[in-house]
This record gives sequence, structure tokens and C-alpha cells, in this order.
Amino acid sequence: MNYELALKLKNAGFPYKQSDTFEMVTEHNRLEEQPLTCRVPTLPELLDECSTFPLIKEFILRKVGPGWLWIAFARASEPEKFTSALVGAGKTPEIAVANLWLSINKNKK
Repeated sequence: MNYELALKLKNAGFPYKQSDTFEMVTEHNRLEEQPLTCRVPTLPELLDECSTFPLIKEFILRKVGPGWLWIAFARASEPEKFTSALVGAGKTPEIAVANLWLSINKNKK
């Protein structure tokens, strides 16, 4: 996961849990004296947080296509309560589920 996606999760309010081990990503910006750092959630943390949305009833994580892109879907028990499809994609399962969490989080009515 890159810095930009980790920062989107942080800015959208992803609830990081206290953990003994975690990964950080850094972006070196020439305008900043210190590198910018952001915590990267693990795949279990991402899946756990997606499951906390009360109207989500099912998740599907699948590798598809000739480029083997990961796609994460969520099915809602009341789809009319969301403004668009609940889907995330990425080169890794973590990126796909992170994008799914962002999609669910921003599409709640």
C-alpha cells in the first residue's frame, strides 16, 4: 500500500487499533524537513472494520482478469441506503479491501 492510500484511510477516519506490530509508509517531500509517515492497516484489520458497517451482509474478495487484479465487493442488506456500488480494486488484497472500506464509508446515506 502506498502513502496516498494510507493517508486517505487516515483522513476518512479509519479506526486504527493498538497493535504490537504494524507497517508504516513514508513519503519524502522536498518541501518538508521530515518525511511524512502513515500507518498501514493489515488485511485482517481492514476486513474487520468493513464488517462493522451494520448494513453489510457479505464480502467477496477475488482475483480476476488477465492482469490478476484483486476486487473486493460488499453486499448490503438494504442497498438503497448506499449511493453507489460497494467495490474496491487493487494490485493486492490489502489495497482492494482498503478501497472497499473507503467506498462503504463515503457511500453511507
